[in-house]
Amino acid sequence: MLFYLWKRQTTYYYRIKVPSDLSSLFPCQLIRISLRTNDIGAAKVAAANIHRRVQNNFALLRSGTIDPESEGKLISSLLPNRKQFMVVEVESVAKSGSDLSEMIEAYIADRSPSWAEKTKLEFTCQYKVILNILGNKAVNDFTRADLVACREVLSRLPPNFSKKRDTCNITPIELSRTAWPETLKTKSVNSYINLVTSIFNWMHKNGIISNNIATGLVLPIASAPHEERKAYALEDIKRIKLHLPRDNDHPEKYWIPLIAMYQGMRLDEACQLHLEDILDVEGLPCFDINDAGDRNVKTRSSKRIVPIHPNLVELGLLDYVRQRQELEALQLWENIKPDKLGDWGKWFGNWYGRFNRKHVTADPLKVFHSFRHTVADTLKQAGVAEGIIAEILGHANQSITTGRYGKRYRPQVLMEALVKLAY
Repeated sequence: MLFYLWKRQTTYYYRIKVPSDLSSLFPCQLIRISLRTNDIGAAKVAAANIHRRVQNNFALLRSGTIDPESEGKLISSLLPNRKQFMVVEVESVAKSGSDLSEMIEAYIADRSPSWAEKTKLEFTCQYKVILNILGNKAVNDFTRADLVACREVLSRLPPNFSKKRDTCNITPIELSRTAWPETLKTKSVNSYINLVTSIFNWMHKNGIISNNIATGLVLPIASAPHEERKAYALEDIKRIKLHLPRDNDHPEKYWIPLIAMYQGMRLDEACQLHLEDILDVEGLPCFDINDAGDRNVKTRSSKRIVPIHPNLVELGLLDYVRQRQELEALQLWENIKPDKLGDWGKWFGNWYGRFNRKHVTADPLKVFHSFRHTVADTLKQAGVAEGIIAEILGHANQSITTGRYGKRYRPQVLMEALVKLAY
């Protein structure tokens, strides 16, 4: 069944959540359009046609290139009848006497509509770990000491704990009793602690607990953010270009590193590209990075439309796209599929790690993510404005003037910045 096809009683509907970065433009959180049929074949055809129109309109709205009047008409075209959309109402099932497991379920039910499926699965699993450590008792019985003790258990876990896919079924307290030569990194400990903080903040905000005991639990990280990963040097880039394989059976091994090199895309963003994500906007070929269907994005600001770098065009990327279109494919890379947690980049990331160590560098701080550091630093040194770099990379623009009130940059402006990535 198509993810946007929904059946209610005997009638099929097209249904899709309004993307979070466009939610302020719409009077609803969910678009629901009756397909006026109970035949699955007819419903699939009608829903697919509507979905293409909806995604094209979402892309135009993100581009920031249309005037307010046209924008209003475009939004209205997605909502032809007031009865055809509904505002999602979230009802809290929380009660002050509930235990922690009930609160976790209520919290996930409340917050998960805005999460990607991958995020929901990961958070659900991590909350089971937290519940395992804290124990299941009435939420008002927890003390600050309980939460600090939970943090201590997490700090004594082995370093590969956070990478295991079956952590839901692992007993962390037993693991923490072993004196491991290395333990979980502070960043990973904080990822769990942030979830503890989130649920206690939520309970306090909703009047379930009178005192928020979870503030200030996050551990300080000694290293500066720029020390966590290194940018690739020019010599590294040359070695990557020299050794990238041209394998007809695995074209992604050639193209994905180049896309990261010239666009600064995250690993998952490049791996999950579909053919419909290659658009023509104002006469420029562009990537549309979005969370439609089974795709994922890291944050709201990760959704963006960015012109394709001319070097990628010269190397033949659009020719490859046309070949895939002739095959009537959906995805850009035939060999890449998401895993059960919705992670698109796991397999390719493992391959690239081996390629990187063999042909590029032995430096453990230089990894696939180093491409983003290289792009950011190269553009910064070329004098490109911070807001433009943020939009290219899918970071939030922290400026109130241009970030909150300004429209997105037009593709031509982004292209003028991208061409400065000349390695």
